Amino acid sequence: RRDSKCFNIICQCNLSMGQWGGGGGCGKKSIEDDAAALRNLFTGNDGEKWYIKIGWKTYDDPARWFGCSVAKQRVRGLDLKNNEIKGKIPKELYSLTKLKHLNLEGNQLTGAIPAPVILLTQNQVDTWSLRGNVNLSLPSDIGAITVLVRLNLPMQNLVGRIPGGIMYLKCLKSIDLSQNRLTGPIPDESFKTLRSLEAVDLTYNLLTGDLPRQLAALEFVNNVKLACNQLNGAIPKQYEQLTLLDDLQLNGNRLTGKISGQAFQGMSSLTRI
Repeated sequence: RRDSKCFNIICQCNLSMGQWGGGGGCGKKSIEDDAAALRNLFTGNDGEKWYIKIGWKTYDDPARWFGCSVAKQRVRGLDLKNNEIKGKIPKELYSLTKLKHLNLEGNQLTGAIPAPVILLTQNQVDTWSLRGNVNLSLPSDIGAITVLVRLNLPMQNLVGRIPGGIMYLKCLKSIDLSQNRLTGPIPDESFKTLRSLEAVDLTYNLLTGDLPRQLAALEFVNNVKLACNQLNGAIPKQYEQLTLLDDLQLNGNRLTGKISGQAFQGMSSLTRI
């Protein structure tokens, strides 16, 4: 049975995002709070050298700052694509609690995406993009976002490993990290705690090692895409336990061993492999 806690999702104030110093939560925010968060972006990311910085130093009102959209006295959009922004993504962006559009693509941002910003992209904004930056990666403290329902960051130029901390994201229903440059093994042991997981897409990365055996312990998984990596070894026999699996994509790897005609008989829902 699915963990009932994942169906009583939790007001964002219960996330205690103050542990990251991001100032998130359910307290009432103002345009002044939004401006303070954005000033951290400007000062911490060498705003003097941005390609366009109209208004950021001249005015107090974010509505007059290049790239900012304001409605009803709150910042609703931030579009600073291709603006020669360098440095790390500041966690204070999470304080923009009414933000619905975020575009930082085509800059020179590096380092781990702060966990609060990942939550922002997955649970709050309607449209967002971080693609085209330098070497962004998943944060080591990603496991702190325990109410995350989806982790969908395809085509964002992510590098590095998938952190083992995903094991604490017990409410996850989907993972899509496809078309990045992730390396290293898939953290097999982390999957066995993700009891609500339904779909995994890690295609078109540089992942190595064996196929994750613990996927077989996830009774609700119906879609597993691991194609076009550098995975090796045999297809685990345990995958026969995935009776709801509809789509299994393993092509484009370095798998070995024989596949018998009865190998997938237990997967009664399988329509594509």
